[in-house]
Amino acid sequence: MDDSEFLRLGLDNHWVSKYRLALTRPVDYEKEEVDPSLPPSNDPQKTHQYVVVTRNPDRIREAVIAKVKGFLSFGIPHVRLTSLGLNSDHVVELELTDTVGRKF
Repeated sequence: MDDSEFLRLGLDNHWVSKYRLALTRPVDYEKEEVDPSLPPSNDPQKTHQYVVVTRNPDRIREAVIAKVKGFLSFGIPHVRLTSLGLNSDHVVELELTDTVGRKF
């Protein structure tokens, strides 16, 4: 089981709806996507408005997995569980690879 498989097990549709997550992007001021009915922010660092791209739980989950997987793959080796109970002993077989996929 690698990182993305583990995250797919843990991040289900209930988790996405519980935290009311959405994929967003900043508005494009050149395309006049700004909502003039919103009051201006008092905080000068929070001046951007955002557009909700999707609330589809599957797309949100895959975006989170891609973000986490990209963060974890930066120079950190991957440990992958390849076998549980090899030869009916209490042995766990692991595979260690680098970011390119070379085995150690």
